[in-house]
Amino acid sequence: MRARYVVFVAISTLALAAAVAACADIFHSTDDIMNACEMDAGDACAVADAQPSTDADAADAPDTAIDICAASSKDALARAQTACKWLGACETPMGSNRFAECMVNALTAYDCTIAPNRLFQGDARAFWLCMASADSCAKVDACVFPKGRSKCGTTGLTFSACDESTVGTRDYCVDASASTITLGEPCSASGHQCVNGFCLADAGGACSPGCSGSLLSACDDAGINIGIDCKAFGAQACVTNGALNACKAARGGSCAPDTAVTCDGGVAIGCPSGVQESVNCTLLTQQADHCNAAAIGQPWNVARACFSAGRCIADSCSGATLTSCIGGVTYTTTCGAPFTGCATTPASADGPNARCVIPGR
Repeated sequence: MRARYVVFVAISTLALAAAVAACADIFHSTDDIMNACEMDAGDACAVADAQPSTDADAADAPDTAIDICAASSKDALARAQTACKWLGACETPMGSNRFAECMVNALTAYDCTIAPNRLFQGDARAFWLCMASADSCAKVDACVFPKGRSKCGTTGLTFSACDESTVGTRDYCVDASASTITLGEPCSASGHQCVNGFCLADAGGACSPGCSGSLLSACDDAGINIGIDCKAFGAQACVTNGALNACKAARGGSCAPDTAVTCDGGVAIGCPSGVQESVNCTLLTQQADHCNAAAIGQPWNVARACFSAGRCIADSCSGATLTSCIGGVTYTTTCGAPFTGCATTPASADGPNARCVIPGR
């Protein structure tokens, strides 16, 4: 059994409280924009060249013929929904595994026209490429725990911990016992590391705003680093311009760094890193012209303009239909075969959260 850097915390305290205002159910696809792979997106559209080392590995290895950039926005939406249903079903909908949060990351990964200036890179890209072919919990586990998963091994404790084998995975166990499997949240999938049992940014020691290598540090009121690791996006670099720190965008024209965002229909445009970038909020939120230039939030994040429509009600199930909301944007999906329906986790500070149900998990 692998040792862990374990921090004992109640699972119910690991994420924000469920939001309280209702959100409208919205879904449509837009696929009339050229895929970024057709616009010479370079390495971000290259097929992964990692090969399985054994026959056993081959059974759970990602299909390396799958390009991370889907052929169309319609295909990207379907791929994102499938990946997020499997992730929540197999690893529980905690933290960034929750369906709405997962959809934001998965859509950005698979539809390379959404944020073409800051495509996923490194470990984040590898995770989403892996999840593009996940159709079983064994394959999901292989993506979340690339170096193998162990048992919880601590009787009677509910805890969250940083996996010893990789800083990119957060372990958690509910009603742990020697036979209980470890579930996981892939911190690296959203540009974070596991720090003290949470998916956060890690500057080491006290939080100090600014750039430290590729790490963009930002501190909340409690002094916790809520920044991000820029090596997961775009040019994979953190840059400082006066008081503004940002992850550098790629493949854009130069511009004067600024926190301002403008909207061109449903596309948010900004220049936080000195490279002009755009985020297609229509595709990211599945809502037409859903862009708010006055949105508050992370000053380095142009996509904040896409998520500013207010609070949400908690995740819910209606028959086999799963509804999940983030930043005023509602994502829905149907938990059809091989899933056996939709279920919610117990009410807590982190939920209830909804997931598709797969037998055995």
